[in-house]
Amino acid sequence: MPIIFSVPVKDKLLIKSGQEIDFTTPLFKKGEQEEKVVPLSELLKIAPQKIFLHLKKFVGEDLSRGDLVAEKKGFLDKKQYLSEYDGVLKEVDHEKGNLIVTTHTTTKQVKHAYFKGKVEDVKKNEITLSTKEVKKFSAKEVSTDFGGEVLFTDEESLANLSPEAVKNKVIVIESIKPYNQSKLEVMGAVGFVSAQNLQDSTPPPFARVKDEDDWNDIKKVKLPYCLVDKKTGMIYFYQTS
Repeated sequence: MPIIFSVPVKDKLLIKSGQEIDFTTPLFKKGEQEEKVVPLSELLKIAPQKIFLHLKKFVGEDLSRGDLVAEKKGFLDKKQYLSEYDGVLKEVDHEKGNLIVTTHTTTKQVKHAYFKGKVEDVKKNEITLSTKEVKKFSAKEVSTDFGGEVLFTDEESLANLSPEAVKNKVIVIESIKPYNQSKLEVMGAVGFVSAQNLQDSTPPPFARVKDEDDWNDIKKVKLPYCLVDKKTGMIYFYQTS
């Protein structure tokens, strides 16, 4: 039974149909963004309420360095503002006379796959992953999309876990105290699946199982991998084909 899920990013996926992937496979490249404030009213010496009369670009339009964004013409001269950034014109503040530009950086960070197996199909950002066996459960709460190899444990066993046992694992545990949660994060856990909410104010990726009966079934699962899909609110435990 395949798992069908989506990766909610604007960036192009780097995987393709028929590809065997693991947790080291690049999934997409994510560029960091910043918001820049351009004091257009001050630069062109115009009233904040009138800057829209001089704009050559509109909210939502792409900007490249050197693009003409605004122009003020006088009898003897003209003043122009050329974009200093590559990005998107996000907002025009008519009270302060500013432009808000969301920039694109040239440096992009590679995000690796959080699932493993053979990709049957890729359509835009929807992925069909082939599995040998899969069990799915509904989640009451999901913070984000995540997944990885599974480590089933409980509070009593945490003291005996080594960093090697925890690193890059999704921890499946009924409940966990904030101290132990932080400890497992430091040891390299990539997420948590639990029956109760995490108490830490800055939790890592996590999913809370919806039904108590489901949690009893999850404890019987012996499948090695987990994938959590925020869009559908589903938790998948699976074995690769």
